[in-house]
Amino acid sequence: MSLTDFKKFLLRGVKDENASDKAALIARLISVAMCLYYFVALCFFAFTAPHHSGAVTGCAVFLAFSFYSAYLTYHERTNMALFIYYSSTLAWVAICSVLFGFNSSVDVFMIIITLLVYTTNYLPILMKFVISLVVFGLELFLYIYQIAYGPQLVLGSTVGNVIQILNAVILFVSMTIVMAVFTNDTMKTEAKLAKYNEKLHKLAGQDPLTKLPNRRSILDYMKNCISSCDQHYSGMCVAMGDIDFFKKVNDTYGHDAGDEVLKSLANLFMENMKGKGMVARWGGEEFLFVYENMNLDDAAVYMEEMLRKVRAIHVLYGGNDITFTMTFGITDVDIRMDKNSNDEEITDNINSAVGEADQKLYYGKKNGRNKVVV
Repeated sequence: MSLTDFKKFLLRGVKDENASDKAALIARLISVAMCLYYFVALCFFAFTAPHHSGAVTGCAVFLAFSFYSAYLTYHERTNMALFIYYSSTLAWVAICSVLFGFNSSVDVFMIIITLLVYTTNYLPILMKFVISLVVFGLELFLYIYQIAYGPQLVLGSTVGNVIQILNAVILFVSMTIVMAVFTNDTMKTEAKLAKYNEKLHKLAGQDPLTKLPNRRSILDYMKNCISSCDQHYSGMCVAMGDIDFFKKVNDTYGHDAGDEVLKSLANLFMENMKGKGMVARWGGEEFLFVYENMNLDDAAVYMEEMLRKVRAIHVLYGGNDITFTMTFGITDVDIRMDKNSNDEEITDNINSAVGEADQKLYYGKKNGRNKVVV
């Protein structure tokens, strides 16, 4: 078995309807960690204190319990696995405390048990609190017992240090397992939510047909541009464009054909507005263009070029070659480099510019269409 295969086996999901996947994974990983813990303890006692056969046998028994606990997590019995872990660990703490005293630092397991009680089941919080009090009561009892009677066996300094290090390691590993499982799940959830929120935000600011920004999105864009401009800002221009005789296109070729016209225009506008500003579908067959950091003369030149490209579009739909023109009205936005300007003033300036561009558009409509009115 390769390392990858072993990792997949170790982290394999579960389908226990009475426990969460996280609880099963935590129970499994901590049971495996305890197997290694008891195995190391068994080897240590076997080589350093062979005359303490009881210690070796005890480690072997608890190793078997931990192995069985890990085994149960693969067979949809997570709660039983946790019960065996709790029971065997409490028994280990009690035995080691009576034999060696708290100098062996086995009380660290009480921390692990309390942590697992709060993270691996769906019990009410009051019940979890009661269980943690029972665990604390047992630890307090063992502590008082040690004060009254002392340890039955006195560990040598080397043996005591090794056991303390071993217990410190298992505490660190157990807490790392719990936090890694929960934080990994939390981070993935947060990442999904962030991505979903970003998608919702994008959809909320996008026209579903043309995929262009919508009215709200381009107004926010203009506010941000004006709010962040400085004395080197060359200006902002807005242009309102409307398809000439668009109703006739819909009536003649159908609304689906009209949608294709809108989409073909959107592609043209997005391509030609790159690096110049933003274009949005304002509503119906109207589009709003924002030329950022540009004066009115330059923006008008670009708008004339845009009109020439619109005239050259051919939309093939249902065997028909559809051509059309547009009328544009363009003006500049009154930007005052005043630090005291507030959002309301900025909004008023934007609305005034959009209204003026709209008036020029309709002036062009009444005077022949198919033109740019500056």
